[in-house]
Amino acid sequence: PTSGDVLVDGVRINDVPPYQRQINTVFQKYALFPHLNVYENIAFGLKIKGKSAAYIRDKIKYALKLVNLDGYEHADVTALSGGQQQRLCIARAFFRAPNILILDEPTSAVDVQSEAIIFKNIISNQKGKTTLIISHRFSTVRKAKNIIVLDKGKVIESGTHEELIANNGMYKEMFEVQAEGYN
Repeated sequence: PTSGDVLVDGVRINDVPPYQRQINTVFQKYALFPHLNVYENIAFGLKIKGKSAAYIRDKIKYALKLVNLDGYEHADVTALSGGQQQRLCIARAFFRAPNILILDEPTSAVDVQSEAIIFKNIISNQKGKTTLIISHRFSTVRKAKNIIVLDKGKVIESGTHEELIANNGMYKEMFEVQAEGYN
């Protein structure tokens, strides 16, 4: 941070190296290792944590199934479609078992059906942990426990989808504009 402190569970983590933090991010730009295949991209974070080869193999099989990429273990990541690369990033971040998972436009390149499956799996596997989803798609955020609307870096609204619609503020305006675009 340029000022202040970052606290996780009351502990200041400003000076904790990124690889030691229990935070994982899926960036809007995929940030995959192009020289590693699908399996190796997911295994990377688990190897850093010192997990056994058997543990890594089992987790990767499970991760790929959750994001609908089973059978792609040995695929070249540069040969995957944008949606497949995005799902790979989610699998990779998710299976380092972070306490905080940050997803920046995590499903912008996938179809609505895949998005629903991915979020169902994330929600069921992240219970008791914090998941922050940054998105402009209302299909992504509608079911969130708490939606925060930012304008120029400031929180201007927060609440559930229903609460924000009832408030008649910026969220409702954006929702109506996006809904009109689909009609």
